[in-house]
Amino acid sequence: MDVIATHIRSPLHRPGGHPQRHTRQPVARRLRVRFSRSLLDQQLADGCSPERSPVHALRARQLADPAGRSAVAKGLRHVVEDAMEPYAVLTPVRLRRSAVWVSLRQDEVREWQEGLRGLVERLEGSAPVSPCGVARARMLLTDGAGPLYNPSADRALGETLWWTADGLALCPPHRWGCPVKA
Repeated sequence: MDVIATHIRSPLHRPGGHPQRHTRQPVARRLRVRFSRSLLDQQLADGCSPERSPVHALRARQLADPAGRSAVAKGLRHVVEDAMEPYAVLTPVRLRRSAVWVSLRQDEVREWQEGLRGLVERLEGSAPVSPCGVARARMLLTDGAGPLYNPSADRALGETLWWTADGLALCPPHRWGCPVKA
């Protein structure tokens, strides 16, 4: 009697042979992340370790997830497209509990469009990226006082783009801990 073996792929099984562990996060933790995204993004962008707390770890996973990366990339792509318009573009930016309309610095964005497109490509690519860089890109996009919208921002747009690109790179593991700080 011949036995025909059938290979069935379970969604919880990877080809390498080790089952993935999909653990659903507690509702309270998901809500904490939802309502403190801006603060968590700021902390992660500044170099805070995702292992600092379960809330930081969850937010870092959300940022590094392809859907989170894609949303930020789409927003940056729209910024570049809006900068090419012949008329002034107003963008809604969230400030605490309300949204305000700010003017996009079109000339500055046009000048740095290649750098912005490079960030979009990195975010849309299949290579893994650090949640730190995704948080920086998200802050660039959503911070109404940042260099995309404010001519008196703390950092110039070019400097911010380089800072963001540096944050996207994965840091190799070190025996003594990572010496690189944001």
